[in-house]
Amino acid sequence: SRASPRGSPSVLSLSLSVAAAMMEGAPYCVVSHRRWCPGCRRDVDEEETVMNPEDEPVHAGCGWVCLESGFDEGLPGSGRCSGPDLALLHGAPGSEAAWIAEQKKILERLP
Repeated sequence: SRASPRGSPSVLSLSLSVAAAMMEGAPYCVVSHRRWCPGCRRDVDEEETVMNPEDEPVHAGCGWVCLESGFDEGLPGSGRCSGPDLALLHGAPGSEAAWIAEQKKILERLP
């Protein structure tokens, strides 16, 4: 650790040493983006938002369109499920059997 001019470790180096020791081997999460609600004036979780028809995140709590920073999904609609795929993810009755039947049809058409 770095010593302060008087010979004792600096507060910053002690803080970093303690933080490193606490995090050693522990799981961690690094957030590279955020959704900011101008209405509530706070960051909102992804679970608190819905996507509007213009593919913008809307805060379900107040209805404001959230501002996104530090994150770009690329093409509009990429990484999103809808229709029968969404039913499969939500465990709708018969959706898994329908999905398997569709996959079987696709495989049967292959040469």
